[in-house]
Amino acid sequence: MLPSTRAFAASESGAVSVDFVVLTAGLCTLGLVAALVVTGGIQDLSNDISVAISEARAEAAEEDERPDEVFPVVDPEVGAEEPAEDVPMPTATAWNGLKAGNYYGMGAVAAPGNTGVDRTLAIGYAAADAPAGFNFDTPLFAPWSNSIVYTSNDGAYFSIDGVVYPAGDGGSYQQSQWTAPPVVAWNGS
Repeated sequence: MLPSTRAFAASESGAVSVDFVVLTAGLCTLGLVAALVVTGGIQDLSNDISVAISEARAEAAEEDERPDEVFPVVDPEVGAEEPAEDVPMPTATAWNGLKAGNYYGMGAVAAPGNTGVDRTLAIGYAAADAPAGFNFDTPLFAPWSNSIVYTSNDGAYFSIDGVVYPAGDGGSYQQSQWTAPPVVAWNGS
């Protein structure tokens, strides 16, 4: 062996740097392996949550069948100008107990870290839970109770937490015990 090669092999300068590089590479590899293991578990858990939410929605939809006397079937042949014949005002709607914050939480879980998408999902979830005869075409909520406000399909009523109120003049959402309209536009948050 050449003297310079022997000298290089016997030299210990820089050995600490080599050890540091090897240890750092080992720790990075260990971190990546741990992340891969956890990621699979998180994906399984999120899929389980998604299935549970879908099943709960399906069960709620089956239970929300309302008789025609509570929400009369509208005859498409009758013109919009003709008043309904003695249709009693509904007094209650089905309500699943969810508030605006619950829907926002569902959206945030489905799209973590994406504010625009989680709000859109929250509004979509609330719309999907609209009781029979009501819709969520104009997203509104009552800030005093953090409640979603559903509007009847004919615009004559609104429902807050399953309680139905008549819409005021011009379709305003006014309850007799408040002097100011108790609802505002909801952006999904």
